[in-house]
Amino acid sequence: MLKIRWIGQSGYILNDGKTEICIDPYLSNVVDRIAKRGRMVKAPFLPEELKSDVIICTHNHLDHVDIDAIPLMKKGNMLFLAPSDAKNQLVECGVTKFKEFDEGATEKIGDFDTELVEEFFMALTRCAEITLHIKKMAGENSHHIAEGIFKSFARRLLLLYNILIRQLKEEF
Repeated sequence: MLKIRWIGQSGYILNDGKTEICIDPYLSNVVDRIAKRGRMVKAPFLPEELKSDVIICTHNHLDHVDIDAIPLMKKGNMLFLAPSDAKNQLVECGVTKFKEFDEGATEKIGDFDTELVEEFFMALTRCAEITLHIKKMAGENSHHIAEGIFKSFARRLLLLYNILIRQLKEEF
């Protein structure tokens, strides 16, 4: 069974019991430090606590290639997958196991096929018995499209959560 955990911003951890994949682990405040734009939510754990087998940095932005968090990670056997334009930053952060992917490239990591984002949301709607509409407004790059979908879903889920908490507080 695949377990999925949102870790803030565009970050997720996928774990099937054999392989753990972390997508866009933004675990510091580097964007606020450099661009004066704060986080959506507090980082759920410290970078050195991340134990994933594979780290996917979907593109070369600070909240995807976290130059403050990556040096603190216990990188040992972690494999980093990222676009070729992120390689220099990752190497400077101490990454030694790196595989590049660029537009149009697809990867299979452990048993997880990265092209199964659509299937994930189909399964989510069936199992949670919810109606969910996702409309791609623009883009051809599959990792940016997937990131946009997960980020918008996370933001809406957070908004719904806040509304429900507010309603519960008003009732009690």
